[in-house]
Amino acid sequence: GKMLSPADAGLAAMAGAEAVTVHRLPRCAVASTGDELCDTSVGASPLRSQVFDANRPMLLAAAECVGAETRDGGLVADSREAVNVAVTDALKNGDDILCLSGGVSMGDSDFVKDVLCTRGRILVDRVLMKP
Repeated sequence: GKMLSPADAGLAAMAGAEAVTVHRLPRCAVASTGDELCDTSVGASPLRSQVFDANRPMLLAAAECVGAETRDGGLVADSREAVNVAVTDALKNGDDILCLSGGVSMGDSDFVKDVLCTRGRILVDRVLMKP
């Protein structure tokens, strides 16, 4: 797909098309999971055990660059309940895509996979990659 320009409309008319099928821009929510993350908001100062969240701002910008309408889902705590709330919020808000950064490793505080499995099927659950 692509964003239609006035030239595209002219080409479609020249080809005799009475109508073209179009779709609205996708809505994409982005959230980062992890108690080790600190928001990058003004005046935020990470604790000794925290780092600034770089993934969420980067993923929001990347989604906007490809034309998605974005919603900042914020930071999500390392708890099953918090992850469930983030997923539920995405469904209630009508988001087409929920991009969660983190929470999918094998740690005791990684609940994203568990929560998503209660809502559907995971098609890809790991890749061959090391930090």
